Amino acid sequence: SGIWPVFRMMDEDGHFRQASGPIGLQTVPQKHDLDQLRSSLLVQNPQYSREIHSCSLLHPSKHVYPDMPKDNDTSTKIQKNSLLRAHRQMIRLRKMDTILHNAQRQGRISFYMTCHGEESIHIGSASALRPQDHVFAQYREAGILMWRGFTLEQFCNQCFSNDLDLGRGRQMPVHYGCRALNYHTISSPLGTQLTQAVGAAYKLKLDYMASSSSSDNPK
Repeated sequence: SGIWPVFRMMDEDGHFRQASGPIGLQTVPQKHDLDQLRSSLLVQNPQYSREIHSCSLLHPSKHVYPDMPKDNDTSTKIQKNSLLRAHRQMIRLRKMDTILHNAQRQGRISFYMTCHGEESIHIGSASALRPQDHVFAQYREAGILMWRGFTLEQFCNQCFSNDLDLGRGRQMPVHYGCRALNYHTISSPLGTQLTQAVGAAYKLKLDYMASSSSSDNPK
């Protein structure tokens, strides 16, 4: 069935698969209304009903996103709009990359790697994870951390290795990490994340087994 069903629904050109040609919505949903958008997609593409229902980006968040602009009225549609936030985060990540990459070229920071062209992969995968899920990323996957709430100021603090950096300047720029967001500190060599993730998963499994055993056999 796949892990990220929303990507399986569409081809590389952004068209729904198994369709005779490029198609659009039969009815234009009201602005920022994810319920109407989801209903329109279901009518147009009933073969993808399970994927559309399960896609978290097509459902409003239970809570408002603190980094989203407030609505003009008392409604919280914009602040809870997951799909709109995903689009804003992709643009924000691209802009941040441009600014910090220029800063590196100017000699203001020692190192930087951009995520150009990979923004949607970060946001799409991050939106399908739970906040308690642990992430072992490489240095071109800052979008996952941004989706979880890491601020632009925190990104800059890490790249400039100042006193407000969570790692206190012990890591190279773009080697982010945040314990509160379950985002493990990045290591430079690519591929090391696989063994790190396996080790962490094994430890989590042992902890779960130990807690289950103690609850089944109370003293």
